[in-house]
Amino acid sequence: MKFYLYKNKTNIKEYTIRLIEYLFKKYNLELMDAPEFADIVMVSCCDSSEIIDIEKAKKHGKPVMVGGMVSEVPIVNELADYAYHGEIYGLIDFLVGGGVNLEQCKYITTKNKKALKICEKIKYEDNPVIRVGSRAAYYYCGKGCPVKCKYCMIGNSRKYQTVPEPLYRKAERSIKKVHGRMMPIAAYNPYAADTERSITEVLLRKYTKHDGLGLKKSLIRSGVEFCTKELSKCIAKGVTIDDLNEAIRISKRDNSRMILYFIAGLETQEQFEDYFSQITPDYTMTPAVTIVFTYLSPQQGTLFADFDLTKRVEFKYRKVFYCITQKNKRFKVMPVSNIKKSTIRCLIERCETMAEYNLIKELDKKKYSYQDVINHISKKYPRMVGTDDVATILRARRGRVKKNDYWA
Repeated sequence: MKFYLYKNKTNIKEYTIRLIEYLFKKYNLELMDAPEFADIVMVSCCDSSEIIDIEKAKKHGKPVMVGGMVSEVPIVNELADYAYHGEIYGLIDFLVGGGVNLEQCKYITTKNKKALKICEKIKYEDNPVIRVGSRAAYYYCGKGCPVKCKYCMIGNSRKYQTVPEPLYRKAERSIKKVHGRMMPIAAYNPYAADTERSITEVLLRKYTKHDGLGLKKSLIRSGVEFCTKELSKCIAKGVTIDDLNEAIRISKRDNSRMILYFIAGLETQEQFEDYFSQITPDYTMTPAVTIVFTYLSPQQGTLFADFDLTKRVEFKYRKVFYCITQKNKRFKVMPVSNIKKSTIRCLIERCETMAEYNLIKELDKKKYSYQDVINHISKKYPRMVGTDDVATILRARRGRVKKNDYWA
């Protein structure tokens, strides 16, 4: 069986694409340079914004097989001829073992075969170190997350696992030899760095507890998510304003820049302003602390899967920007995208039929406001708006995610 791997303009250098190419070559599987020579066109969708790639790949006139985290979104199964679920190693094993009929692979679903089974086995010894550019090299070292924030798909729909430390250190040493900096690919990486890193993703409470984790002159990325204690503790990582102030103190001492991520949509403007008014004053400009806001986009496979989209609060970016930067000049606040964008994203992930999907695409293209989109969907497909509220999700226990009724 011959395959062609479809790529878009932005993912051509991504680790996932390079991993697939590496494994096909290692196991002598046929990956063609052009679609006309292939039997199957493969598409890797790691984000719902890439679902449009399925339609583009189908223009080659060959059956399309889609993989990636988004493969568990129902509309992907409707758009593609085959949807592969989970780690690529299961597909490699099937093909190496002589598999020809893709429907016989237990990790593949179709429109007529919806028994969802996910391959979670990672062959860490097969994972290559992939250099991107001249400064950094990437290494795939785990899946899932022990924190299990209630809004996070990867933390709730995958078991937490990580590469054995000897393999991790071996990859780290191999990167150091060529003067590169390691970029570990994992939602949660338990291993401290033995070599210098330019960018590091950490839990903020872990960063403060261990006095900066020895990370100096780095770019620290971390999720703060919510400003109220109840939401932070019951939905996310439990980061408080005291944790934040301690983190920015340590980062200043170690000359490390920071990018901190917040989720808008569940808290009022007054709650945000009260939270940021408690930031420790600092009138120097460096090292920078960049604040990134994104709207809550309820994902499948999480406790927010049926959250009522109308219960989100619109975010007034300029007022929060002024509140923060007047108090601490190190802070830079990135503009937040319009709430319509996250609404369209969520609605696409809730589509179960082509009729629903085509309507969402139409609403996205037209110059409708967020409220116009909600009004149209409420009348035509009220199921897609959702029914759960924050109180319901606060009471729910982590790990009890309801399976989507679409899957058999």
